[in-house]
Amino acid sequence: MSDVERLLAAFDSGELVRPSPDRLNVVDVANALASIGGVTDLPDSPGASAVADLIGPADHIVVVVVDGLGLNVVDAEHGADFLAAHVAAEITTVFPSSTPTVLTSYATARWPASHGVPSWHLYLDEIDEIATIIHFARRGDDKDLGSLGLTPEQAYPVPTTASAMTWSTFGVVPEEIVDTPYSSYCRGHSPGYGYTGFQDAALAVMKHLGESGGPGFTHVYIPHVDAASHEYGIGHDVTKQAIAAVDGLLAQAAALLPPNVAVVVSSDHGLIDMDAAAHVIEPDDELIGYLEREPFGTAPSLMLQVREDRAAEFEARFRERFGDEFYLLTADEVLELELLGPAPASPVTRRRMGNYMALSTGAPAIYYNYPRTEEDRPKVANHGGLTPEEMMVPLIVVRGR
Repeated sequence: MSDVERLLAAFDSGELVRPSPDRLNVVDVANALASIGGVTDLPDSPGASAVADLIGPADHIVVVVVDGLGLNVVDAEHGADFLAAHVAAEITTVFPSSTPTVLTSYATARWPASHGVPSWHLYLDEIDEIATIIHFARRGDDKDLGSLGLTPEQAYPVPTTASAMTWSTFGVVPEEIVDTPYSSYCRGHSPGYGYTGFQDAALAVMKHLGESGGPGFTHVYIPHVDAASHEYGIGHDVTKQAIAAVDGLLAQAAALLPPNVAVVVSSDHGLIDMDAAAHVIEPDDELIGYLEREPFGTAPSLMLQVREDRAAEFEARFRERFGDEFYLLTADEVLELELLGPAPASPVTRRRMGNYMALSTGAPAIYYNYPRTEEDRPKVANHGGLTPEEMMVPLIVVRGR
């Protein structure tokens, strides 16, 4: 059985979740919000009207993205009583289930196949470098991409829907990222406020609601659940406390909302506990000798640029070592299966993803220990793959009274 056949069997069994425009997804949410905000030139999104109906009429919408809030942790056991009571739909995220990939889909209402940000680490042919795209920095040393000759418009090539809205937009994000190129891009270069804590964020939202005139969006990004999950695992008390803190904050805020305001809460992805399923590849590993450049992407969906003259050898050696835990797919197979979304893929997406992908069968991950940084050290929980834990997220709608 080929790796493509094995992967299709995992989709059929429900072991993995196949991205599809035929079920409600984050692109539908982004499309619905953009349409409400007055954007007219939008790609087709079959579930967008259903999402708009779930949101209902509103003069102002607060959009909250809770990083790492998978559907599997939206329950009383994890401290999410209020959120669980307001789940309007179970939706899928996009693949890879990686923060910049999903947030760019939210920002552009497009699938990764077309928006050009198909993973966490990407190869940028304009400067012949591997970048941590959300940081607008070279991976190995965090050097600013602007100093290497790349503009934000090149890094993030598809304009955001916020830049075309007739509704006003305002961003509330952690202080340390409020003015970064990616954060500014996501909110269409509209005004933003950098918060220092949950209460500060809540006050900023309420203040903006009181001051804004006319219809508008307030976008809020909360990274705390993702950070706790990575460090401690999904079921750890620290992670549950982070979820409960978000749950309590939103419950308090909902009680103060005027009736013309809707709060839409979702996430970029969930996470899966790693157990002992992490492999680390060092720069001197034999597999690196088959590649034109260092591996990139994410640990559960590693992107590879394999030398054409050594592809057959590489496939054989990779499958000897990792064949039980990974599907080794060519980039063409990834796109033909529409794992990144409907065809056709944009040229920029195709150039940034290498010619192979090592896709996890579940919890396993391969970390490349690239020089000078500890960012990609094995984590307790991770994301970037296709398991239900990573791919299923909630759509939560709360309306003012």
